[in-house]
Parts: sequence; C-alpha cells; structure tokens
Amino acid sequence: MTNATILSATSPERRILTSGTFQGRDAGRYPTTDGRWMRGGVLFRSDALANLDSDDLKEFDELGIRLVIDLREKIEADAAKDLLPEGVAYRRIPVFEETLFSHDFNAFPTLLGQYQLILDGHAPRLAEVIAAIADTDGAALVHCTAGKDRTGLVVALIQLLLGIDEEIVLADYGASQIILGAEFDGAVRDLYSRAGLPGAILGTDPHKAPPTYLAETLAELRRRHGSVGEFLVAHGLTHAQINALRDRFLTV
Repeated sequence: MTNATILSATSPERRILTSGTFQGRDAGRYPTTDGRWMRGGVLFRSDALANLDSDDLKEFDELGIRLVIDLREKIEADAAKDLLPEGVAYRRIPVFEETLFSHDFNAFPTLLGQYQLILDGHAPRLAEVIAAIADTDGAALVHCTAGKDRTGLVVALIQLLLGIDEEIVLADYGASQIILGAEFDGAVRDLYSRAGLPGAILGTDPHKAPPTYLAETLAELRRRHGSVGEFLVAHGLTHAQINALRDRFLTV
C-alpha cells in the first residue's frame, strides 16, 4: 500500500450501504505506527441495518461481510431489526448488558459518563466483541443504533490494538458527527418515540460524538491498565486472538 491510498475518515470512498444507513463505512485503510497498514474491507462500522434495500443487500454480499455484531439492547434491536442477507452470522452482544435503559434519565450521564459505566461494569463485553471478530473468517461489521458511541469505542480499541496512531483513531471516531446530521437526529428521535424509549438519553444533538470523550476514556483506561492490549486481556481477550486479529487485519 502507498500513501496514495490514505483516505480521510469522512471520505465518500469509505461509505458502504448508502441507501439504508446513515454512516456505514470502512474502518480500515489506515497506517500503523510501525509502517504497516490496517487493511480495507475487513472491518466495517455502521448505524442500525433495519433499512437496507436490495442494492445494499447485494453490496453486503459483495463486501464479503460474514459476521454482524449488534451492540444494542434488546429493546432497541426489536424496534429496528437488522435486515441481512442469508448466510451472514448475526450476534447481538449488548455492551450495557440490558441495563442501559434502567437508569434515571432525568440525571442520565453524558456520553463520557456512559463510557465510564462501561469501564466500571461492562468491560468484558468489549473484549467479547473483539474476540468474536478475531475468531471469524471473512469481514465483520459492528454497529449500534447510531454507529458512533458504542460502535465508536469498539472500533477505536481495535484500531489502537493494531497500532494505528491515536490521532487517526480520534479522527475516525469524530467523523460520525460530521457524517451524521439533522436527518439522522430526526430519524433516531422518531425511532425512540415509536419504541417507547426515553428520548432524554439522546441529548439535544443526537449526532454529536466529540473525540475528546474518547480521548478522556482512553486516558482513564491506560491509567488503570497501562495499554489497550492489557485492558482487553484483563477482561477476557486472549493473546492468541490478538495475534489472529493482527495477522488478518494488518499488511505491509
């Protein structure tokens, strides 16, 4: 690969499934700090997959996506069920373990606070997601409702584990709030209303995903564990799975 293949996080060339998603995109094609690259076409990120049309489903197959990991709570997934081609493995691994909507939404934490909840009580789910990706053949796609918060954290951990510079990872994370916009805000509010979910969790700007929140979370993670790799191993990811992920996802 050469520098000519570097794509910005918001590049239209990264986009996939453009009819049925707000921000389906390739999470790879980034250089690592040791001179290698994270391959393109191995890991994708997206918002919910409930509105894919026939062209999207054909593209889905052409991309070779063999595993979809849904990070949503059951009530979210039931309100907007993923529409997938036959033969694609589907795993729902709710990051918050069905506790997200049990909080007092009049005093619900900010996104940064939600990440703190994950670090404090749900970190093994992050390792479980990454282990599933490491153990599968073919490309994987990970998503939640918006594809920016839970998905953003999981993708960032994988990218950092592969050796991508944090500045690049933060830019990829922050691309969500650039790509998403008012149309998404209206759609997600409508979804939550129809599902009877508390809209307060969405905040005033549902599309926002400030990279500073991720940066602060990563700093806290390293304060506790030293590195992303040590954090994930402490919560269930094996060294063999880390090596498998690097073997499959990295190239020179």
